[in-house]
Amino acid sequence: MIKNFNSFPISPQNSFTFNKNTFDLSIFYEELGNFYNNVGLNKDIYYAHAFNKYGLFHNPYPINGYIIPKIDCNSLFFNLFSDKDITLATDIENDIYNIYIHSMYKYNVLSLYHSILKTLKGYDNSYNSFFDYNNLKKEVEFYLFISKHCINIPEFDILKDEYIKEYKSF
Repeated sequence: MIKNFNSFPISPQNSFTFNKNTFDLSIFYEELGNFYNNVGLNKDIYYAHAFNKYGLFHNPYPINGYIIPKIDCNSLFFNLFSDKDITLATDIENDIYNIYIHSMYKYNVLSLYHSILKTLKGYDNSYNSFFDYNNLKKEVEFYLFISKHCINIPEFDILKDEYIKEYKSF
């Protein structure tokens, strides 16, 4: 991981690659936990951008510097979670791990995970009208890019295309 998040380019140093067929909360949480532990973050807001070669899944999510309020556990929020995910989410909620990411930004991570699940399950993507679920079904890999900047469409598409051309094959 890099410590300078002022540069815009997406690279393997500031992004993660996930396989949608094996993606679950434990893998996601472990990757973000490693990120929080390896990078000395200040109080600035850092954004996570979930995407594949067809574009952003949804709006960039704050994962540091802005705390998302508690999630209503009685809501439909957890409908997309597997039993394994719900068990881990319960452990996270109860602060069993007692680590920075688990206590301060746990709802940010759970909300981001939920939004990624919604995209992977084919729910309407009102943020990115150009995002086509049929293309998502063809793609196994997707990525998560961390930046100090909230990068939106169409600027993000340029960065994404450069990243995929340089680091991934079409």
